[in-house]
Amino acid sequence: ATAIGGEAARRILVSVQVAVAMTLLLGVGVLLRSYIHLAHVDPGLRAEGVATVSLDLPPSDYPMPPLDQYPRWPEVVQFMDKLIERARAIPGAQSVALTQHAPLAPAWTTSLEVEGRSVPEGTHEEIQLNGFSPGSLATLGIPLLAGRDFDARDRADSAKVLLINAAAAQRYFPGQDPVGRRIRFWGTWREVVGVVGDVRSDGLTEPAQPMLHAPLAQMPMSSMTLS
Repeated sequence: ATAIGGEAARRILVSVQVAVAMTLLLGVGVLLRSYIHLAHVDPGLRAEGVATVSLDLPPSDYPMPPLDQYPRWPEVVQFMDKLIERARAIPGAQSVALTQHAPLAPAWTTSLEVEGRSVPEGTHEEIQLNGFSPGSLATLGIPLLAGRDFDARDRADSAKVLLINAAAAQRYFPGQDPVGRRIRFWGTWREVVGVVGDVRSDGLTEPAQPMLHAPLAQMPMSSMTLS
């Protein structure tokens, strides 16, 4: 009886081990298929050879200006200009981007108003928002689809401008040319000067969401990412 019981126990143990092994193999297969799928997903930008570092300026040295003066924040704008200049001087650096949020990282959301677009009373629309320095598109490999990129003209005291991504163009201006149209957020109307490619800021498994890009000089913040 003891021998028979021991043999039965061994058979049960072997069956359990086989079941566990099969479960693990199935799990590995699922993970491998997911990895292969994600490896072929286009994130919307070029990550190869791009190094990033995030910065947070101390509020004691860079106090937020009064709201009636914003976006005039000369201390932060000067810091950003010097940071970009010094980063470009680093040996091996081919180009530099300064953005509000890191590439592929979730961005802020803000309410917006699109000129000529009506929404149900008592409701509002929201969209992701990021800040870019001039040249960020080329550095990050984000294509410019229409219009122009930000440049030295786009400062705090100049006309307020925006770039929108293709998803935003499709949602808010279907079948139309969005360049030259106006969008308001933070109480200020801003002109769309260009349309850029979509970036999957919510992760590679999620579709790209509509997004606005503002010049950092017109939307300075004490946190930023250098690429």
